[in-house]
Amino acid sequence: MQLSEQINQLFEKQKKYKFLQKNTNFEYRINKLKLLKENMIELKSEIEEALYADFQKASLETGLTEILPIISMINYYENKLKKWMKPKRVKSGLAFMGTHKYISFEAKGNCLVISPWNYPFQLAIYPVLTAFAAGNTVMLKPSEFTPNTNVIIKKLIEMIFKPEEVSVIEGDVKASTLLLDKPFDHIFFTGSTSVGKIVMEKASKHLASVGLELGGKSPVIIDSTYNLEKAAYNIMWSKHVNSGQTCVAPDYILIEKKQLSEFIKQCKLSLKQLYPSVE
Repeated sequence: MQLSEQINQLFEKQKKYKFLQKNTNFEYRINKLKLLKENMIELKSEIEEALYADFQKASLETGLTEILPIISMINYYENKLKKWMKPKRVKSGLAFMGTHKYISFEAKGNCLVISPWNYPFQLAIYPVLTAFAAGNTVMLKPSEFTPNTNVIIKKLIEMIFKPEEVSVIEGDVKASTLLLDKPFDHIFFTGSTSVGKIVMEKASKHLASVGLELGGKSPVIIDSTYNLEKAAYNIMWSKHVNSGQTCVAPDYILIEKKQLSEFIKQCKLSLKQLYPSVE
């Protein structure tokens, strides 16, 4: 089956199913999330192997930055989702005395998630689960630069969800273009600002809402009263975790001139602590 035909079929399936999906109850949604968590824990070693095969990411770092955030998110949803789904009662005011008013929360519908390569597992699964928990159908397009991770993502998704609920579409720019031409109700994109502009332009043609998680500059301001040893360690850790490929990794530092030499000294000491075998 050609890629365009595969996308067309899945999109039409989800388009029809979204009306059923948005009416699913709390138990249905949270049970799916809990099942994914259980299966993800069982497949932990396979996830670690996949990320190592793609770019030699250490298993400890994969657990910390790829798997643990998703487990934490699902645990949080277990406690909060039921409350979030309930209509919220609001005051009527004098003009509407005797009436009852509520804010009712509804799913957007068909969602598209385009995830990046730098956190290929976390930034693919996390927004998919968020969209599903809100009652949406989801099509996921993971990065073409992480083929081994994509295999385990697809395996995990297909273990839990029906194709009309959540589907994975693999491919390069062509796949993204074909997907962006579809009239999704919401698009969530993580990546560069330049591509984000293309995503927003495409979405505007269908009046689709957009969530953009884009890279940018991340300054660090160090107050003169703050502990320089602690500041240096936290900055060096956050700058080097995931080999520095994090959208909010520190880019530059604003510090008083009189503290600069001591700060540099503390940074060097922190790096020796973090990477004792690297000269």
